[in-house]
Amino acid sequence: MRHHSLSIFILSLLTAVLPYVVAQPAQEKKETRSAIPQSTESSRTNKALEEKILALERQVNQLINRRDQTALRNLTADEFLYVHGQGITGKLDFLSGVSGSGKTDITDFRMEEAKVVELGKEAALIAYGVTAKGRRNGKEFLDQGYASSVWVNRGGKWLNVFSQFTPAKQQARAQ
Repeated sequence: MRHHSLSIFILSLLTAVLPYVVAQPAQEKKETRSAIPQSTESSRTNKALEEKILALERQVNQLINRRDQTALRNLTADEFLYVHGQGITGKLDFLSGVSGSGKTDITDFRMEEAKVVELGKEAALIAYGVTAKGRRNGKEFLDQGYASSVWVNRGGKWLNVFSQFTPAKQQARAQ
């Protein structure tokens, strides 16, 4: 029940915060420093926590590129949810999707305008823009969009409980 309540809280929080990240016009993003409104509490995000969450998110993206299901399994909570263009998947489906039937090699991955919000002593949200270039099934690709993840510390171990990826509109993120 505790995990269910945490999941509902996290999803409610994401519903409230993410529209500020993805709906802000491009011109306004250039003029403001943060895509997420800063409150007194979120502006005091612990720098060590921010660096830890950024490192974990980068590590997950590297592991996905290497198709390292074992390491990813150790970084995701059992109740992990992934929201993407094809729907919502759990941990097992996410991990099986990482192996993929096609061949994808990411040659350039960038996290842009990453923001970390401390949700409490043991939880944090990260939201950022994504640009990934590479080859998928022999053809070059460029994926651009927005991603977010929620991380929780359980017994000294940080676990990803929620991630999402939203593709950017072509005109919104010109090359």
